[in-house]
Amino acid sequence: MVYKFDLDIVNGMSKKPYDFKRDTHTLEELNTLYNELFKELDINPTKIIEPHQTHSDNIVCIDESNIDLEFFDTDGVITNLKNVFLVTREADCQGILLYDRKNKVIGNIHSGWKGTLKRIGSKAIDIMINKYNCNPNDIEVYITPSIQKECFEVDSDVYDLYKEEFKDIDFSKYVDYKNNKYYIDTQSINEILFKNKGIKKVIKSDICTKCDNEFYSYRREHDKCGRNISFIML
Repeated sequence: MVYKFDLDIVNGMSKKPYDFKRDTHTLEELNTLYNELFKELDINPTKIIEPHQTHSDNIVCIDESNIDLEFFDTDGVITNLKNVFLVTREADCQGILLYDRKNKVIGNIHSGWKGTLKRIGSKAIDIMINKYNCNPNDIEVYITPSIQKECFEVDSDVYDLYKEEFKDIDFSKYVDYKNNKYYIDTQSINEILFKNKGIKKVIKSDICTKCDNEFYSYRREHDKCGRNISFIML
């Protein structure tokens, strides 16, 4: 029920039948799900941080002063605290997990097409560098299962936004056009943005959440769709 990236820290992504969609579960039901997940992972976090996402580029740094707060209008969380379970919810969007092995700093970024357009991943790297003195050479990036280029079909309005925003990375390399639709490779766009920040290690999952029924997909299931969570913990 869990897709894992790295055994050195706790990180990965939930799969069905776990469903962490907020508005279809009570708080008690969600807590039960988390306890089941923690049992599977054999961990006992001291705190769960799960921001209220709005497809923004807002990122919060978690420390002892704000760890007990709720975070609204937030799509990224970063911390250097141990045993703090950072969560973002996805159903085709990318969960971007960040890890500085040397300085022991982690981040969890929710990046859908809007977040990618706003370069939320790059902004998270800037925060890690400026606030936590991270060196880009020490930061690793893990991009979770998400909708792949072949399934991310958009119309000209989204295409035009991407074409305008990403002139600096030769956007034409990351888009196909067929049957009057555009297909954008948002994972590779994020990868090149990270590499332009000096990140050497970027691992992308090749699992498409729309194609793989083990994951929830808004494109496939629409409003009835549940939510996967991406997670990371020191």
